[in-house]
Amino acid sequence: MQTTSTRECWIIVYILGALLLLAVMASCYLAHRKWVVVYEGHLQRAHSRFTYLQAKGIRCKVKNSTDPSFYAEGMVSMEQQSTGKVSVHKGDVQRAYDLLSQYKNDVTGSAP
Repeated sequence: MQTTSTRECWIIVYILGALLLLAVMASCYLAHRKWVVVYEGHLQRAHSRFTYLQAKGIRCKVKNSTDPSFYAEGMVSMEQQSTGKVSVHKGDVQRAYDLLSQYKNDVTGSAP
């Protein structure tokens, strides 16, 4: 009698573990879909745009998206070829695009 109840307990534990794993995977997937890439380019330029958008109240994040194998040969320096991505929360995408269209004028101080 004890072996049957022990076996049933383990089955329940495995089912709960699988459900927990599925919940974590779904949460990660949904969290990833909340962000939209609005700029990809040189890392310093990406960081500059990130700082600009953040100062304007946009929910954003910046990420180095350079493939590490690019530097394997050591032929180029990281500063010269690093690329970055600026991602914006999906609720702020249109406002971010509007602000990025004004970015050059705001940073350089020149009129359109």
